[in-house]
Amino acid sequence: DRIGPDRVVWRYDPIILSNRTDADFHRREFGRLCRELSSATKRVIVSVIDYYGKTRAAFRTLEAAGFRFPADPLKDPGLEALLRDLATMARDAGLEIQSCAEPNGLTSLGISPGRCIDGDLVNRLCGTTRRWRKDPHQRKACGCVVSKDIGINNTCPAGCVYCYATRGVEMWRPA
Repeated sequence: DRIGPDRVVWRYDPIILSNRTDADFHRREFGRLCRELSSATKRVIVSVIDYYGKTRAAFRTLEAAGFRFPADPLKDPGLEALLRDLATMARDAGLEIQSCAEPNGLTSLGISPGRCIDGDLVNRLCGTTRRWRKDPHQRKACGCVVSKDIGINNTCPAGCVYCYATRGVEMWRPA
């Protein structure tokens, strides 16, 4: 409330499809969050899970516990309809919806390419006209501008197994 909805960018990612988090799960949760967050933000950024080497290794643990994941989440037969529905829900809640570094682009589904670090948004919020350049150290489809990361890798206590930026929950377990 203190900083206003222009300065809050909500990320709904990664979208992980599995036998326990199917498309209907995401429709329910995304819809609920749209209703709860629509007054706190104007933009939501979505992305589909990327299977990095570390992610695949972590998923093997989940598969041993009964989870099942598509071999290629971008080729899942229900993904297109899910993303189209998320776009509709976002618009119905008055939110702009963008994608994060999706190589195929999702504009045909109503989701424009996004920038988590958006120079145009920074200029608008700060009243500046700085010329920004794309961050060359990000993935090709990433639209983010050059920035300084003030975080420190492997410090999040959540330990999400899908996260590429942490070693996982093992680092937080007592010795």
